[in-house]
Amino acid sequence: MFNVIKGSKKDPPDYFDRYIKALGRAEDRYEATESRCDLMSFVFYGVKTVNSSREYMRLVGPMREFQVTDAIKVMLSCLTPRELMSIFPVDKTYDGERRETKDYFSTMKALEDYDLDAEIGMERVDDFLWDYMNITLLVFNAHMSCAADDLFKAETSRGLMESFLKEIKPDITTYSIAADDKGREYMLDNKTGASFRIIKPIPNGMRVIPGGLK
Repeated sequence: MFNVIKGSKKDPPDYFDRYIKALGRAEDRYEATESRCDLMSFVFYGVKTVNSSREYMRLVGPMREFQVTDAIKVMLSCLTPRELMSIFPVDKTYDGERRETKDYFSTMKALEDYDLDAEIGMERVDDFLWDYMNITLLVFNAHMSCAADDLFKAETSRGLMESFLKEIKPDITTYSIAADDKGREYMLDNKTGASFRIIKPIPNGMRVIPGGLK
């Protein structure tokens, strides 16, 4: 005879809290020593903090969100490519040519244009991150783009892509996603104001019970 033991459900760890505490310690060490090792530690925990803080950053507002991500990018630009590769190695993905995306080979080819022992510098850091294949830095780059978009949207009420499309083709129709107080999402036509409900596809193996979908 078997007895069923009920386990206790644990809350998922708060990675943002852990990373931001580690970032604070790394910042204190770097300010005291200004060593390359402590700079690398600061950048590592800075990137990890940004990557785990999207929900928090939305609470503090677009300006603060952009300032934090930009500050980490400035510090990252002070690293050399060799130092960055030691904390965020190039991902071992090799099918970029077939998928028409960057991979290990394209990254190593792009690195030939850099002095591996010279600081990347602010004038080249965006190009470097664009060419560099590492999933953690890829997510960080996405956060930077979202932060810039949020700030631009707060100042102009339009996103960066929407403004870009309006400039190159004014008659193009753009859309936005909004949600009501019940969490239901709608697609909005930014030109006419018309909207329609977004219905997510039903996973395989499931079916809708009559009267179950409101």
